[in-house]
Amino acid sequence: MCTLLVAPRVWPETRLVVAANRDELYARPASPPRVWERGERRFFAPRDDVAGGSWIGVAESGLFVGVTNRSIGGGPSIISKDRRSRGALVLDALGCETVAEALEVVRGHGPEAHNPFHLVLVDATDAMVIWSDGWTLHEDPLAEGAVHPVTERSYGAAPSRRDEYLVERGAGLVAAPEPTPEQWRALLGLRFDHASADPMEAFDDVCVAVPEWGYGTRSSTWVRIGDDGRVRYATIEAPPSEGAFVDISGKIPW
Repeated sequence: MCTLLVAPRVWPETRLVVAANRDELYARPASPPRVWERGERRFFAPRDDVAGGSWIGVAESGLFVGVTNRSIGGGPSIISKDRRSRGALVLDALGCETVAEALEVVRGHGPEAHNPFHLVLVDATDAMVIWSDGWTLHEDPLAEGAVHPVTERSYGAAPSRRDEYLVERGAGLVAAPEPTPEQWRALLGLRFDHASADPMEAFDDVCVAVPEWGYGTRSSTWVRIGDDGRVRYATIEAPPSEGAFVDISGKIPW
């Protein structure tokens, strides 16, 4: 997952809204969201069919979890292929009741267990990003009443036209009525005009498409959690520029 737009308590009667794109190799298989069970805990999340983890989900407790990779100096996000999957970290967190519990789990792994990441954690009272450069863990709160973009270039990882644009757009969204899923889709589908044909420029689009590298935005997710804890969940199993959100909230049994 490479773009998360996280909005904690921005609009009336809304605890959280998240709109997100997953960027990945086109050939890497994945399964649609479903209910997972870990002991007595249940959560709703898609599955990476290669490593077995996930990139976004909602727990029965009301905890939201989402992850992005973190660029290393604007380059790759992998220090070692021997490190634990970042998608497994998402499953660990979704098996928790609260942000505080999930933070303890992440801290327990230590900073060198995973390649660099940004992990978003939101429950009824707390909203946090815990992130790693591969060697050190950092924790940053997400203020209520704002739309926070979290991408692989956030928190000083690399310069980003995308992040700057999304911060500006987020400020406008806060001042307006809550966006519809279609309005979020339009934002997630944005591609910039580029000065050259260099494919590296396309990696900073909101909706990424680099066909010569077999890589791009594979799917989008919209999650809304009301003050009453009711979860709405919609997906686009294609680039957001090519499809519309389909509400699959009925698949969540709680």
